Amino acid sequence: YLVEARAQAGALSRAETPETQMMRQEAMQRAQRILDHLEALPPDERELVDLRYHQGWTAREIAERRGVPTRQVFTVLERVRRLLKRAANRIDTTLEER
Repeated sequence: YLVEARAQAGALSRAETPETQMMRQEAMQRAQRILDHLEALPPDERELVDLRYHQGWTAREIAERRGVPTRQVFTVLERVRRLLKRAANRIDTTLEER
C-alpha cells in the first residue's frame, strides 16, 4: 500500500496542474498515514514486515531466524496486511469526503 501510494505521488508530480497537484498531495498524505500505521505496529511485527517486504526474506527464513513456526509468520503477516488494507480504505474514504 505504501509503495503504491508513493508511486502515485511520483507519477502525479511529473504533470503538475492544479488538479494533479491536489491529487499528488492526497497521495503523499495517504503514504504518510500508511507509514504512520506501520510505525505504530509492535516492534516484532515491524521487523517481520521489514524482513519480508523490504529485505525479501521468505516466511520460512523469518521463522528460522526467530525460532517460530512458519505458520505463525504467515498469520502475523496476514493480520498486518488486513490492518493496513483497512487503514488504506479508511484513508481513501476520508480523502474522498474532502
